[in-house]
Amino acid sequence: MSFPLEDCGKLAGLIDRIGSIADRPNSTDEDRLQHRFLIATGIVMSGGGILWGSVATFLGLHLQSSVPFAYVLITAVNLLVLQRSKNFSLARNVQILISILLPFVFQWSLGGLVASGGTMLWSMLCLSAMQSFNDRTQSIRWSFFFVFLTVASVFIELRNPPPLHLFEDEALLRLPLFLFTMNFLAVSAAIFALISIFMHLRRQMSIQLARRNIQLDRSRKALVQSEKMAAIGELVAGVAHELNTPLGAIRASNDNMCRSTKNILLGMPELTRIDDEEEIAGITSMLRTIETPLADLTTREERKIRKELSAQLEALGLANPRKLAGELTEIGVHSLKPEQLGIVQSDRWPLIFSQLRAFASLNRNCETIKLAADRSSKIVFALKNYAHPGNIGQWVSGSVEENMENVLTLYHNLIKRGVQVNRDFAEDNTLVADHDALNQVWTNLVHNALQAMDYQGSLTIRLKRDTDEIIVSVEDTGAGISPEVKDRVFEPLFTTKQVGEGTGLGLSISADIVRRHGGSITVESTPGNTKFSVHLPTEPTQPDTEVNANG
Repeated sequence: MSFPLEDCGKLAGLIDRIGSIADRPNSTDEDRLQHRFLIATGIVMSGGGILWGSVATFLGLHLQSSVPFAYVLITAVNLLVLQRSKNFSLARNVQILISILLPFVFQWSLGGLVASGGTMLWSMLCLSAMQSFNDRTQSIRWSFFFVFLTVASVFIELRNPPPLHLFEDEALLRLPLFLFTMNFLAVSAAIFALISIFMHLRRQMSIQLARRNIQLDRSRKALVQSEKMAAIGELVAGVAHELNTPLGAIRASNDNMCRSTKNILLGMPELTRIDDEEEIAGITSMLRTIETPLADLTTREERKIRKELSAQLEALGLANPRKLAGELTEIGVHSLKPEQLGIVQSDRWPLIFSQLRAFASLNRNCETIKLAADRSSKIVFALKNYAHPGNIGQWVSGSVEENMENVLTLYHNLIKRGVQVNRDFAEDNTLVADHDALNQVWTNLVHNALQAMDYQGSLTIRLKRDTDEIIVSVEDTGAGISPEVKDRVFEPLFTTKQVGEGTGLGLSISADIVRRHGGSITVESTPGNTKFSVHLPTEPTQPDTEVNANG
């Protein structure tokens, strides 16, 4: 006797639906598997009960047939009670009891082991199956019960030896061989069916678990992205201010350049009429010496240059040396060369000075625009690299230093309030990693450090490369973390910040990201000093995110 595999699958599907009668809302996957396999054992053994009851009835053993039929009836009642009460422990004990006891009772009613063909084999079937829905202690107790019934059967067999006392016809002496063969085939088929059902249920549970893991992974990624977007949202105001400063400088420089260009155009006709070669040489020389804009000089340096120029001009006997020294300093001339003396003494000096001042203004404003554009570009580049350092979720080789610098650039508006940043970076800090995710770690650590210091103090960032790992530490001079809080900082939703200042997810997400990279994150804190250290392996094992949930 055997069951095709597809029939076992259909039976498992039926049992899965029936098995839900024992499920509670808080039942785990393991609980559900136990529910279904207990019911599967009851249904399969009930099939054996119907088989044996029918055979006994056919042989005219009506009283004895009541035992296997009783098993079927008690199983049905037990399942109905289970459906109503959801008391799986009671239903399990009742089912195990009748599954072990009634095969022995049926065997005794037929005249013993030999006469029945060994119906106690059905008890052994239950004894094996219950390992999947019973704990170890209970299984041992039921095993002792089985041993007791087996010993009792031996004594009964000794008191009632063959010939078969229930059958008067000598031809029926061949019946035990037939019954034993039937028992062997039926129990073998039952074992095959139960194993197939168990494997099917296990496979279904594995598929469901894989699907849940995929959902959890998607939820985790969504949570990380949400936290990242929240961090970007906090950065927007600071970035807007950081961009507004260079843009304002560009706008002001543009206005100055327009005025300077207008002045140059107005004075150009008269300037072009100068035909004195010495004056032309002096003008050319001054244009070449317009190098350092006044804005780059300190007040002390400016006073020193004016004083030296004034003394030089006074020694030459020029009128108004202090005024003339101020004009020369304004256009960027810090010392007079011999070829420049002529134009300073020229009657056309006011016109020449006006033109040179306009050219110097153009030079300064061009430099200002360049610096402002570079600053804006750096901010935009940092924000772009922070948001998308590469293909999201992909592991690529990248510089931890560059990503950390991007984060510091984005927080420059907060850092400049009064935080001194100290850098101690190893030369080689490249790492194959998901840098998009790691940026979230650096952001959380830097932002937390700045908040802990109330934006006043010292922030020290170290990148150290060991033999097989890179260590990134972020250290601040804030108030410190108490031992009670330190033990919980990586717990989800735990925060000591005011409402609206933190979600309590930043460090939890950071720890999860670091663990996915095969690393670890630790915290050390004393009053006035807190250091978070991230240890990342130089050759991390990329996690396999592809999960087969199709079964």
